[in-house]
Amino acid sequence: MRKIENRNDIKELLNQEMVVVFFYSSWSEYSQNSKSIVESIANYDKMKGSIINFWFGQLEEDLVYLAKEFAGLGVPKSNFCGNGSLSFFANGKHIACIDSVVSEGIDNVNCKIEKIFNL
Repeated sequence: MRKIENRNDIKELLNQEMVVVFFYSSWSEYSQNSKSIVESIANYDKMKGSIINFWFGQLEEDLVYLAKEFAGLGVPKSNFCGNGSLSFFANGKHIACIDSVVSEGIDNVNCKIEKIFNL
């Protein structure tokens, strides 16, 4: 997973065909547990040759302005509340989200990724 650190990273991810963005908050147990799940999914997808790109952003403190940019792209503000949320982008457009990876579980998240990207 690549880390979102600036506006150029957002531009880069929006230029990719299929992107999953994980919104991380270090203070949240839900987010910490979700990150492990998302990393496992990303590693498995990479190993099987998937073209899905996984990014993560800890958009707090000095990077809050990046959360505002994502909100402007259609990402719900609830994705920035520490729940360990995912947002999905296809060809630069926000198409779906999962509010909490931990609540969904790894199998449901995998199924939703396949369904969202029509895999």
